[in-house]
Amino acid sequence: MERLKIPADKMCPECNGWGIDWNETFDRKLDQIQDTQGLSLYDAINQAKQSPLYQEDYWACKECDGTGIKKDKSLS
Repeated sequence: MERLKIPADKMCPECNGWGIDWNETFDRKLDQIQDTQGLSLYDAINQAKQSPLYQEDYWACKECDGTGIKKDKSLS
């Protein structure tokens, strides 16, 4: 998860550079982690991804193939 190293102009617009999309269950878990532990979104995502309970609640972003970097449409 290298989101913080991706320049803003290169971040995938679909996943905002995270490289993953997630459902409402994962989103609630992120809120819970942030509220109870005071972690940043970045740290909450990393922590939630470690839990086998939530592995089906996030997936690689289809727009950037999980890289977090927007594709260069001119190469297509």
